[in-house]
Amino acid sequence: MDNRYPKPLSQTGFDEPPRIRPYLITSGRTKTATEPPPVETIISTVSEQAVGGLRFERRLIAQICLEPISVAELASQLDLPLHVVNLLVVDLITDGVLEAMDPTDHDIEFIELLISGIEAL
Repeated sequence: MDNRYPKPLSQTGFDEPPRIRPYLITSGRTKTATEPPPVETIISTVSEQAVGGLRFERRLIAQICLEPISVAELASQLDLPLHVVNLLVVDLITDGVLEAMDPTDHDIEFIELLISGIEAL
């Protein structure tokens, strides 16, 4: 085999391909343009059509967020550092692909109904 080319994964002893460095995913950025959402913020994709023109991690995030999910859960599912996910989420919110639900905006009636249901048990 020619040494000018990398060995196939099966010959390197690794089961998985090498991970991409976070700074490549964020284009070297370490700060968001706006304040990142709190980790408990629920985010969701605005529409399925919004996923179409995206690539790589941004597309994967938009696909996962077709079902509402918290920022912390998203980072866990992607197996990426939280600050990297925050950068991508802020970009996608700014681009109108994702929407964030205010974690402090609670439906008081629903919470009261939930409490009474638990008390009835």
